Amino acid sequence: MKERERIGVYVCHCGGNISDYVDVKKVVEAVKDLPNVAIARDFVFMCSEAGQELIKEDIKNFNLDGVVVASCSPHLHEKTFRDAAKAAGLNPYLLEHVCIREHSSWVHSDQPEAATQKAIWIVKAAIAKVSLARELEPIRLDMKPEAIVVGGGIAGMRCAIDLAKAGVTVHLIEKSPFLGGRVPQIYKLYPSGKTGIEIVKELIEEIKRSPNIKVYTNAEIVAAEGALGEFKVTIKVNPRYVGKVSDEVIAKCPVEVPDEFNYGLTKRKAIYRRDFSYPDIPVIDIEACTKCGECNPDFDQKPQTIELTGSLIILATGFKPYEPKEGEFGYKVYDGVITLPVFERLLALSDGKLEYNG
Repeated sequence: MKERERIGVYVCHCGGNISDYVDVKKVVEAVKDLPNVAIARDFVFMCSEAGQELIKEDIKNFNLDGVVVASCSPHLHEKTFRDAAKAAGLNPYLLEHVCIREHSSWVHSDQPEAATQKAIWIVKAAIAKVSLARELEPIRLDMKPEAIVVGGGIAGMRCAIDLAKAGVTVHLIEKSPFLGGRVPQIYKLYPSGKTGIEIVKELIEEIKRSPNIKVYTNAEIVAAEGALGEFKVTIKVNPRYVGKVSDEVIAKCPVEVPDEFNYGLTKRKAIYRRDFSYPDIPVIDIEACTKCGECNPDFDQKPQTIELTGSLIILATGFKPYEPKEGEFGYKVYDGVITLPVFERLLALSDGKLEYNG
């Protein structure tokens, strides 16, 4: 592969946001004589019209075949600089925009020398990348309005609802038996004062009303292939072992285990559902079940394999709260030390009196 041999490097002061902590002159000095670098400059505001014109003129006058801009976040101005490169006749994908504001200046404001050295490393890496860059051309794909959303928490549900409103068929896949994720465990949210359960219920009602959303709970992905525009995903839907039964039937279950939803503060039955459950069908915790038969179960149910297609896959797979190691902050050493998620559940479960271990 032929390397880019005439790269222009542009380091932005960002009006002081960068240059107050990063020595931009030193960054320019460190890279201006590198192989493949034809010109290296610094400027107060690279994103300004004057800054963009400087890049355009250099592309033409120095016959540049690659550009590196070191400034603020690419989320803000990558398109700005690529448009400028394109206007000057350079393929916009031969421009690399790196961030030395958030990644150097702002995070190392107490160490200006280290911030400067880090900025130099980032710019050198960008030069190396551009030297091997290829010209790219955007392509347009005919995409079927069908999407796969992995994760049935608040992010996945909101995403599914918005896509469905745009006319997209959505396959919403959730690993646990019910939609909701972590948000139902939150006591109340600011500024509405609503509980996490209330917010999730509102989203579930929207999902239930949408003909474009197909929900698969108790499901996991076992295979995925394809590319943008034509993905194929195979999921395994695990059995619930029971149909729709009343709360009275659930109450007859003789088995009680710590309820993971409340971090073990309460117990649940081996057959259970949630107050916000969707689907409104209980599930049997097969590892805890003694198979007493009180709930009229069907233990012959087998996992179901389903093949889905989608033009895109969106991952909204959530998180697990951090649990300190034993002894960290006194956790599991002193009874009064608990995590914030457990405290949230204590608030939700209290009826006016907040009490833990007496």
